[in-house]
Amino acid sequence: MPNVILLGRTACDNQSRLTRWLQTAWDIVPLSDEKDGADLQQALPQASAFIGLRWKREWMEGARQLRLVQALGAGVDAYDVAALPPGCALCNVYEHGVPVSEYVIGAMVALTARFAFHDARLRQGRWDGSGRLDGAPHTELAGQTVGLIEDILRFSPESRELFVPEGELLAEGDLLFAPDLAAFLASVAAGEIDALDSPGFAGPLLRLSADGCRITADDLADYEPVWRHPLQSQHNGWRVDTNPAPAFGGQIIAAALRSVDGSGPAAMTAALRDATAAAKNGDAPLAVTGTTQISIADADGMVVSMTTTNGAGGGVMVPDTGIHL
Repeated sequence: MPNVILLGRTACDNQSRLTRWLQTAWDIVPLSDEKDGADLQQALPQASAFIGLRWKREWMEGARQLRLVQALGAGVDAYDVAALPPGCALCNVYEHGVPVSEYVIGAMVALTARFAFHDARLRQGRWDGSGRLDGAPHTELAGQTVGLIEDILRFSPESRELFVPEGELLAEGDLLFAPDLAAFLASVAAGEIDALDSPGFAGPLLRLSADGCRITADDLADYEPVWRHPLQSQHNGWRVDTNPAPAFGGQIIAAALRSVDGSGPAAMTAALRDATAAAKNGDAPLAVTGTTQISIADADGMVVSMTTTNGAGGGVMVPDTGIHL
């Protein structure tokens, strides 16, 4: 009978749930005390699977039969991948977008309504947060823009100079001045930067190694683009070239152009929505639910590019380029 180790309280608290879900017989070994190294070392040689909050190098030698290390979250920073036994896979947790979204909404309400502040005052017997006792009314979210990424935009001197000029975060209607990015794009257009290892790009990027960047000159030199023929479709007498597989965005655009009923933004939006829904229900990659990017170029060389994403940069800028990582 295969053996699975549950290490730590979080894993052990889910033992009954795991037992219900397993479709084959497993010997489950719960070890709630992560500091009890003796019990772990005794159990590892017979283990086929391991569920816990971390994986350490010193556990490798005794775990030669191990075939799975299951993380308890999306991040795997606490798992020493290089110390996994041969043939062992590391898996993380995904599809927790709903609880994360609920947490974000709850945090936004708690922040703007100052729940923590008013709770502390009430526990002190103070009612000055009550509107009935002349307290200031709490701020409502309706009609507001909540700055969830402000700390990222203030992270480095370069990002502060770009997004927080004169100490104030850019607001709706303000102009964003990015002279470094403009100069970098001009160098690309002039042919001065035509590869990742071009000095105008590689030099500034590699200077970030002092701050922990792991990209090396060999990484940049070894990079090779893969050239593919475009996916072509016809629409109203126009030939449309878009990106082919394995990317799925071009397939969605082509399907929308084939099925669009009518003209105008509303009809095209409906066609794109239906084509995206069809892709999700087919064999499209799971990434169809993530970032969407569309670039359009016409015969005169005019380009429009749009990206819709829930992601954000890290506040780190490549020096002298205006590129936000």
